[in-house]
Amino acid sequence: MSENITKQKLEAVRGMRDFLPADWVFRDKLMTIWNKVAADRGFSKYETPIVENLELFVRKAGEEISEQIYAFQDKSERELALRPEITPSMVRIFTSNREAFPSSGKIYSIGQCFRYERTTRGRKREHFQWNIDIIGEKSPAAEAWLIASAVNVMTELGFTADDFKVRVNSREIITDYLSKIGVSEDLFNDVFILMDKKEKVEKSYLMEEFAKVGLSTEQAESLYAFMEIKGLEDLAAFADT
Repeated sequence: MSENITKQKLEAVRGMRDFLPADWVFRDKLMTIWNKVAADRGFSKYETPIVENLELFVRKAGEEISEQIYAFQDKSERELALRPEITPSMVRIFTSNREAFPSSGKIYSIGQCFRYERTTRGRKREHFQWNIDIIGEKSPAAEAWLIASAVNVMTELGFTADDFKVRVNSREIITDYLSKIGVSEDLFNDVFILMDKKEKVEKSYLMEEFAKVGLSTEQAESLYAFMEIKGLEDLAAFADT
């Protein structure tokens, strides 16, 4: 009995990882490549705290986010959280310190993030994120820069075009489709949050959640079929139906 208790105390927290020397070699190589690619493409680095105000993430994802992340109160009863991603922190630091950022708006950060989710193979409750952004550029050039940077990382790691694919999302196409099937605009944000979960949950779960936010069964089924689209040819065929 005592041996089991001792063993449990010595193990890493569920969903977290230890990095042994051999693991560190690859982790260090990956982060070196992230820094190199970002620097080569003119991105400036910034860093934000792992702990943020919970409200920062609630504003982006809604109240339910507190159930999906490590949220807690400090000794002064302030509502805080371990960051689940870097983007909200980037928005916070940029809006408060615009004069300190490059005029090109090309910035990046590397940081550890945490999510309180069910652990699966290859998906832990903590991970490292390479966050690159171009702020203030509305043309497709910004997207091209970001995609090219991601491709550069893959090639620096030794992968070729046969090893990976680039998938491009479009918020404009999605909003147009939601309007087409009669989804009210005030539901868009809730629907976007659920759509982001597609690769993580079963279809039945999404159908139930779509219903909770106000979609009809027909709208939910149509939207799920839309989310299954994998390429431009399929999108064109879907648009004609």
